[in-house]
Amino acid sequence: LSASRSRIAFDANTAEAVQCCGTFVTDGADLDTGTEKRNADVKFQGLLVKFPFNTQKKTYQVWDTTLREAVPASYKGTEKIDGVTTYKFQSKVDETDAGTQVAPASTFGLPIDGDVTLDRLYSNTVNFWIEPETGAYVNLESNPLVTLNYQGEKVATVTDASAAYPERDVKANAKEYGSKATLLKIVRTWLPLVGILLGLALALGGVVLTLNGRRRQDEKLA
Repeated sequence: LSASRSRIAFDANTAEAVQCCGTFVTDGADLDTGTEKRNADVKFQGLLVKFPFNTQKKTYQVWDTTLREAVPASYKGTEKIDGVTTYKFQSKVDETDAGTQVAPASTFGLPIDGDVTLDRLYSNTVNFWIEPETGAYVNLESNPLVTLNYQGEKVATVTDASAAYPERDVKANAKEYGSKATLLKIVRTWLPLVGILLGLALALGGVVLTLNGRRRQDEKLA
């Protein structure tokens, strides 16, 4: 497994990445000083850590941390998790080039002196279970596979994992975002309706007052 650190920025409403605020991704660290190497040239795209409020049943672009670009996540259906309705989305990256890596040939049993340049191949299937009102992750499952190839032959597997949220976190997410979804649905659906009804009532009241005023005026003239 490998890890990196990043600073991201995104729109609070759409959850889409925005370019601001000193965003970066780390590219390892200096072997002599241990100082991390920050890459500020990476342009974040798509959804980074959540889906938008009022998530729709459609394809979204989500950020892939290995490819450092957005990939499509398509809607796969509706599933209940601990009584909470979630939308399931899936992003799928077939085996693709993910750069190169230089390493000693002897590490991989290659009959060559010195270092060799190896091709990194990457594939992944990620499943997202999203609470649609909030756009929050209730669960996430990732299955990354990264191999090193030399002249078309695999010589090592760098990453081969299947990771998902722990069950206790899934339950906690379902409870938290299920409650927040109820409140958001009230704000998004019922409050505008109440506003419309109140507006109609005020308008009707205005008409009644106007008619009453004219009637009194007519009675005085008569």
